[in-house]
Amino acid sequence: MTGIAAIFSAGPASERQLDAMMAAMSGRAFDGEGRWVNGRFALGASILHTTAEAMEAGQPHTNEDESLALVLDGYLANWEELRRDLLGRGAVLRNRSDAELVLRAYEQWGEACADRIEGEFAFVIADRRAGRIYAARDHQGLRPLFYCQRGDTLVIASDIPAVFAALDPPPEPNDDYLVGVAAVQLFLPEDTVWRGIMRLQQAHWLACDGDGLVTRRYYELPIGERLRYRSDEEYAEHYRTMLLDALRRTTRSHAPVGIAVSGGLDSSSLYCLADRLERQGQLLAPGFQGYTLAATPGSRAYELPYARAAAAHIGRTLTEVPLFRPPLDWYIDQARTEHDLPIPTNGAMTIGIEQRVHADGSRVYINGDGGDEWLQGSFTYYREFMQEGDVGGFVRALRQDAAAKGWRSAVPQALRTGLSAFAPDWLRTWSKAARRARRYRDPDNFYWLRPEVRALLERQDAAYNAALPSDPHAWTKENLFASPFGSYARARMQRQRGLSGIEPRHPMFTRQFIAFSLATPEHIRRRAGVTKVIHRIAMRGILPDMILDRRTKADFESDAIDGEMGRFCREQGRPFLDKFCESSGLERLIPPGFVNTVDDDRSWELWGLYAVAAFFRLNSSSNGLSGGHQT
Repeated sequence: MTGIAAIFSAGPASERQLDAMMAAMSGRAFDGEGRWVNGRFALGASILHTTAEAMEAGQPHTNEDESLALVLDGYLANWEELRRDLLGRGAVLRNRSDAELVLRAYEQWGEACADRIEGEFAFVIADRRAGRIYAARDHQGLRPLFYCQRGDTLVIASDIPAVFAALDPPPEPNDDYLVGVAAVQLFLPEDTVWRGIMRLQQAHWLACDGDGLVTRRYYELPIGERLRYRSDEEYAEHYRTMLLDALRRTTRSHAPVGIAVSGGLDSSSLYCLADRLERQGQLLAPGFQGYTLAATPGSRAYELPYARAAAAHIGRTLTEVPLFRPPLDWYIDQARTEHDLPIPTNGAMTIGIEQRVHADGSRVYINGDGGDEWLQGSFTYYREFMQEGDVGGFVRALRQDAAAKGWRSAVPQALRTGLSAFAPDWLRTWSKAARRARRYRDPDNFYWLRPEVRALLERQDAAYNAALPSDPHAWTKENLFASPFGSYARARMQRQRGLSGIEPRHPMFTRQFIAFSLATPEHIRRRAGVTKVIHRIAMRGILPDMILDRRTKADFESDAIDGEMGRFCREQGRPFLDKFCESSGLERLIPPGFVNTVDDDRSWELWGLYAVAAFFRLNSSSNGLSGGHQT
């Protein structure tokens, strides 16, 4: 992943600021750096090439008279269609790079260009003629972009550390956001751990000129579109064709690509489909290799038999890499370097495999993220049946669910979900508010937090939900799409992989994949207690039965690290946690001699408290981080 940075100022842009931002991103510069400073604008790129086309254009990339300059992180999935469209409109393309396509798209459509571009991207364009800077992120927010406006200067970068480096004095911790971390309940999609450092939301563009800064959403989920077939087999054929094309588009690289193979349904399918693409001559890379995590046999994370079964099914080798399990001090050092929270342990565990992918010569690493979001399905199929007057479908689903888990469980679920189709909006709003109030006032929920903190969380929750659609189906999908916790987690993982010298790609987060999920009925994804139904049907013959029939998922939490986090909170973190937490609640959550166990798993709560305590400890007056550079 290429790290990008930009400065837009009322006067001459500060090269000193740009130097500080570039130094903060130097770990990404596997293929060099580029800078462009012109009057009020300064752009920088810490470059990682992932395609042959990218090497045809330097970064920052300018048009002929340097009235426009661009820095780009990511790749385009619709480069073929966009190229044809631009050529048909008379655009002159000087090379095959995605950077050239984005620059010409902005020339053609201005602020509306973001919706014409598909893929995984974040970019910034300096427009000297208009006296404006423009930035955009992809629909799913798979490439991060942060910004901070102070006075008459705006700084934008791929990473929080790069923005932080440009600020003097340094920003203050954002207590409102950190409250959510302590509860592992994030409801602030634009905020970060630092007050004033903002996250450009997914599917948004930003523009700043003499009239100020504005952000706009350019992509809406295509919820109203419907796709109906008469049989599972027809859905499966459409799905298989769509997934193959989505995967083909993500394999474009000048080097062999790596593919994550966890042994689960999603990543294993991509691995086996890549073999099919290669045999058909449609793989857009000179080969691929599968990589899997080699956990200890018998542990909750042990998935090697499944991953090996996928490799054996297509007759290929598999690279097995041990989980990265660093000591607790490593997480503190990482948080100090990144000016952020310590990364969750199940994120850090993949560092070894990511570094191995780069060491083997790959620059692209394809994974199955997105499958859980868009393939799992939910019980809303009962609501769909009721809305469409399909009594037969409702009864069929009820019988299937009852056979799987019993009538006592199936009937209440069916009635509750089905009847919600007829509830008026005011009743849904009232019901959600009542459930929310019960949740935050239940003494067994968030009992480690102070009452005023729980009240703040409730207000954040209410504001977040008020911004979502009132229709329950649209609410569910939008929440799935734009989850603030998902946005936080993806940004952290992208930075980690960028520092490892690889670009992650996500076929199951593409627009076409999401559109298929939204346009098809819920019952093709979930029925009779089984999730990802249409995926299982479509992958028959492509995946071994051992994986197709799998109903379990691995658990990568570490009881040992959880125990260390608990002890850190008790022994060193209490002075910092007292701001948000009740002493009695902390004693209950982390009692003396605390040991986390499989049967009493509090991993996420422990991470949230540990992350907050470590962050405050690193940034307290006695242990504070050094400031940035003068704006």
